[in-house]
Amino acid sequence: STFTVNLALDVNASAPEAPALDAEILLVDDHDRAREALRTTLVASGARVLAAESTEEALRLLEAGAEPSVALVDLHLGAFSPSGPHESLHLARQLRQRLAHLPLVLLSPVGTPAPEAGLFDAVLSRPARRSRLLDIIRRLTRGSSPEARQRRSALPTVARDLRILLVEDNAVLAMDMQDTLDKLGFASVETVGTIA
Repeated sequence: STFTVNLALDVNASAPEAPALDAEILLVDDHDRAREALRTTLVASGARVLAAESTEEALRLLEAGAEPSVALVDLHLGAFSPSGPHESLHLARQLRQRLAHLPLVLLSPVGTPAPEAGLFDAVLSRPARRSRLLDIIRRLTRGSSPEARQRRSALPTVARDLRILLVEDNAVLAMDMQDTLDKLGFASVETVGTIA
């Protein structure tokens, strides 16, 4: 048997634009090119970016009154500095002490797990696809009100570390379940199905 399918596709049609990121992002990475590439991507997506190349610079930004919606921290921050290869963990702990409800994203090489369970809300493997980066930030900042962040930080560490796979082919039900999980503080949710 032979089946033929003819599709009339408009190859010049562009995909619908995703809504702009309405977030202020603290980006901490001591590698100039990587930091600038990520900053450029985020700014082009509508985000306001506070870029820092060290723990000290990031903390100065906070002391100056910065109120980021999410922080992106490179795993290898300070790997060659006198403070050692665990600078990213030191910064994450400092951020947790100062802004307990701030979502933290660890930027790491592909296949590298988070070095300390419960410290980061998400791990983004590099090189990261733009869509994956924006998806994580949108999910973490969707419930960026103080109340939502407080609910998320009140979850037991094991619950914060859960990665939930939501499979639903009904778009309305999928969005409803996603919203419910967001309200409960679960930021790491992968959705499979048709979501409009």
